Amino acid sequence: DGRRRIRGVLWDITGEKILEEKLHQREKMDAIGQLAGGVAHDFNNQLAGIMGYAEILATRLEDPALAGYAGNIVKAARRASDLTQKLLAFSRKGKFLSTPVNIHSVINDVVEMARRSIDRKIEIKQILEANPSTVLGDMTQLQNALLNLAINARDAMMPGGGELVFATKAVEIRDKSLDSELSQGKYVEICVRDTGMGMTEDVLKHLFEPFFTTKEKGKGTGLGLASVFGTVKNHKGAIKVFSSPGKGASFKIYLPLLPEDLPSGGREDGAPLPRTGGAKVLVIDDEQVVGRMLEDMLRLNGYNVVSYNDPVKAVEYYRQSHAGIDLVILDMVMPRMNGRELFIALKGINPRIKALLSSGYGMDGEAQRILDEGVMGFVQKPYEMNEILQKISETLK
Repeated sequence: DGRRRIRGVLWDITGEKILEEKLHQREKMDAIGQLAGGVAHDFNNQLAGIMGYAEILATRLEDPALAGYAGNIVKAARRASDLTQKLLAFSRKGKFLSTPVNIHSVINDVVEMARRSIDRKIEIKQILEANPSTVLGDMTQLQNALLNLAINARDAMMPGGGELVFATKAVEIRDKSLDSELSQGKYVEICVRDTGMGMTEDVLKHLFEPFFTTKEKGKGTGLGLASVFGTVKNHKGAIKVFSSPGKGASFKIYLPLLPEDLPSGGREDGAPLPRTGGAKVLVIDDEQVVGRMLEDMLRLNGYNVVSYNDPVKAVEYYRQSHAGIDLVILDMVMPRMNGRELFIALKGINPRIKALLSSGYGMDGEAQRILDEGVMGFVQKPYEMNEILQKISETLK
């Protein structure tokens, strides 16, 4: 009839836009994590020198006041180290032990700690229904994560008070949906919910980013929830947040369950081992300050020490002198040759080598691979004098 017509088709792309936003957020968090991990690693190297030399001074100064000043430097460095641990947890490079952990035991411990520090106006409840409730992971990291959530809930409910609930249940993921971060399998769901002020959509978008905080200046570092995020990812889990202004907040953590409810893992500190003086130790660390500090520290405690900041030169020295070397302490991240390559080269010279790994990063996957090659232990920088001396003694014995 001479008239033009238009045929139109309409697609609803809401789902695709949501997935696109989640992908963008994940990529941003990964990029921030890489940056945070690198900063924490480099800062830990500097703290190792500060803390180590301050401890040496504290033990050698006869003036009580001067020794006290050195002790305060150690305390300040230790607090700074706590901040880097949170950054490393966020970047998934924090110290990590894999043992069976009963989540209900962890929650009981956290609730006990929270009751000692949270205002009586806040009522704490537990609804622990998960059975089984055991995951594979690091008990200390999980405790810290749940305690951080409890502290944030406390702040959100003050000064009026409210209700803080820890709840668990077992869930099964049968079909991996397009927007799910979880694989198929059985999980324990840990819900930490409060009746506080809640959060806006804009706050939720930035909630897990390092140094993001809604608290007043000086009342929060902005690293608590970032470390929670990293801990959950370290445990191959996922975290979801549900909140709106004036209606409180719910944090739901999903962690893979072990097939059976095994006894919870724990760590017991044994009695300090006697120091093994007279042994010869080779220290290999590209950070000269750290290498010299460790050299000085060990010599003061009766060890013979040789240190190198070039791994290639250290290999040549070891080739000529390995018969007289009792222990090697090597760094993980170095130029020209990384920790694993260095250890393999040294082991090729002496298959019976005794070695310890030290790093500003935590006990992550790369460190575990080096341990699997035969390294006998791991010490994270910055370490305290007694810690490194005990680790050396254990390894030599």
